[in-house]
Amino acid sequence: MTKNRNFSIVTIICPLVMAETIIDADSVLQALQPLEVDLVSLAVLCNRGKVKPEDIGFGLREINALLEISMSTWKPEECPKCQAGIPINRNIGHGKNLHASRS
Repeated sequence: MTKNRNFSIVTIICPLVMAETIIDADSVLQALQPLEVDLVSLAVLCNRGKVKPEDIGFGLREINALLEISMSTWKPEECPKCQAGIPINRNIGHGKNLHASRS
């Protein structure tokens, strides 16, 4: 709190956090870990992991997503397309990184 002769200023930190896409609470938690704040709202373009405010904590009251979709994810060894022999597209997504990690 900052005091002056005529008024007091109370500093309250209640940020709004914005992200492109959230898949799980872990990615949000890693970004917020160093902060000691109550989080008012989380705005995202896409919530593709059905993440809820209680999954994140930090006093989060709401998640505002423009789009909520459900997408399945697999570990490389469990991927049905890999098991069926369908090649990985190395030009988009994480295909290039996945190929590099297997070499």
